[in-house]
Amino acid sequence: MKYDKKRIDLDNQTLPNILNKLYYHHIEVRIAATFETNLEAWVGAILRNNLMYAAKQIYVMENVSLQEQIDRCSLDENHPMYKDLIDGFPKGYLIALPDTYSNELRLNKGELLCFSIYLIGKMDTFYREFIQAIRLMCQRGIGHPMVPFTLVDICEKSLEGRIHLLSLGSDDLDDTLVYPISYWDFHTIYTHLKKTHIEINYITPVMLFKHTIKKDTSVSFQDKSNGFPSFYQLIRSTIARMVKLTILYINPAETDISDLTMDALSDWIDYATNLTLIAVDMQKKTLKNTPKKEVDNKMPLCGYVGNQKFEGDFNRYLPMLKFMEALGVGSETVYGMGRFRIKV
Repeated sequence: MKYDKKRIDLDNQTLPNILNKLYYHHIEVRIAATFETNLEAWVGAILRNNLMYAAKQIYVMENVSLQEQIDRCSLDENHPMYKDLIDGFPKGYLIALPDTYSNELRLNKGELLCFSIYLIGKMDTFYREFIQAIRLMCQRGIGHPMVPFTLVDICEKSLEGRIHLLSLGSDDLDDTLVYPISYWDFHTIYTHLKKTHIEINYITPVMLFKHTIKKDTSVSFQDKSNGFPSFYQLIRSTIARMVKLTILYINPAETDISDLTMDALSDWIDYATNLTLIAVDMQKKTLKNTPKKEVDNKMPLCGYVGNQKFEGDFNRYLPMLKFMEALGVGSETVYGMGRFRIKV
């Protein structure tokens, strides 16, 4: 289906209003090892895979597990984006780790393992089931050797850092989430800036293109730039992720998405080519995924880490980038990949 092209007024540095509705909840989790154990792969992969194993045992409704709900596309078959997203769409949650965590980790008895879960849009409906899955994951055990973990606490964290305690040990203290963080919370920051420098720190591997064999043999922009995560590609990938998350988890019943097509947003995105790369220090890094029994694990957790510094007028992009620091960009964000920080 083709849509009428709607140009964005370049003097208006805001995104379409519907994207202001995108929000997430930040859930922080602390668990403690009951015995010494080793996490012999990327911790984000271990947590994600163990959590999804537990999610298969938790039901959000009759005959529908939490894992099935996560993997269920929320769009009707008649939605204009259904065919594009049905075979692969961004999930409504992701796991994030403290910046200090390495590829592998050894935990002593009683040592804490800390991580965050971000629930995006209407996925917050199932936050109680996520807490149940965390408990079940702890009871079942993690690591090598596999040992049970004690759930210390689970809390919701606001944008300003306020803490809302949801669970303490085995006790639930509150059954509501109170701190939604939306794109609207960021839309006015840095509007006073003129020409300036920003630094982008890619904390965990960021991959902005897929390593699959292409059905379309035409040369893409990413092919021409050898897969390098340029500022233009970061902006394009970030806005594409915001659009998909909004369509899937904010208002999946809305079929008029003409303002959200890449064609309609092209002028707003293309301004990113006006910015100048000043310095770069990056390398490609591969994280170890959890092994699969009797088969090769063919899902590489790889991408680019390091720093880039740019010069230019970033007013239109900084609110979006600061908002999306939490939600990441690129491939495998559910494993804690694609995380970045922006420093002005």
